[in-house]
Amino acid sequence: MKYTDEILNEYIDRQLPEDEEQRITEAIENDQVLRARVRELRTVRSLVRLSFSKTHADGDEPPAKGRPSGFSGKKAVAASLLVALGALAGWLLNDTLTARSPAYPDKHAVFLNTTQLNDLDAEEVKAVLHVSTADPAVVDAALDEAERLLQKYRATHKRLELELIANAGGLNILRADVSPQKRRLLELQARFDNFSLLACNKAIKRLQRERGINPKLLPGVKVVPSALDQILLRLDMGWAYIRA
Repeated sequence: MKYTDEILNEYIDRQLPEDEEQRITEAIENDQVLRARVRELRTVRSLVRLSFSKTHADGDEPPAKGRPSGFSGKKAVAASLLVALGALAGWLLNDTLTARSPAYPDKHAVFLNTTQLNDLDAEEVKAVLHVSTADPAVVDAALDEAERLLQKYRATHKRLELELIANAGGLNILRADVSPQKRRLLELQARFDNFSLLACNKAIKRLQRERGINPKLLPGVKVVPSALDQILLRLDMGWAYIRA
């Protein structure tokens, strides 16, 4: 029997009925390829959760001891992807994930930093840019890189899809009442129909619950149930992941 990645992710999250979970467990024990797929999915989820833990937001895991809780400034943007994340990716990710990412010949490239974002040079690129801070220097630098990439692909007539997803403090950049980048984001949306904005509903609910604020979002912003789940979905579809 063939199992979709959606079913296997539900298995990993222990969301399946007991009898179905048992069937998959037995199948994994007897199928080396299926076992490798489950290991790969667990690895990807662990890597993204490791990145999320920098912000300790929306119910995600707290930062490990000794790890900085955040970065600021343009130099920080270039180093914004955790060193541990890149090291683990190089060590753990296998060719199965690479096969789903034909735009990126190097299997490490599914996890990028924002400087690498503008260096992408493939016929087709799909990338999700994750913003979890409202730090103006970090956000502005990330948007600079995003705009250069959008312009580059338009000029070369190559295919690009870029999705900015915000949670935690980054939600503020998508709020119509407080966003310092409001005008710029609206201009980018108007100029590039391949650039989309997504807001994490968990972050919205947290703002409502803890501060009594019902945020009004910029026009065109789509709300997704969870930033983490959305990023995992995109990774499973072969998208690149960039952390601002």
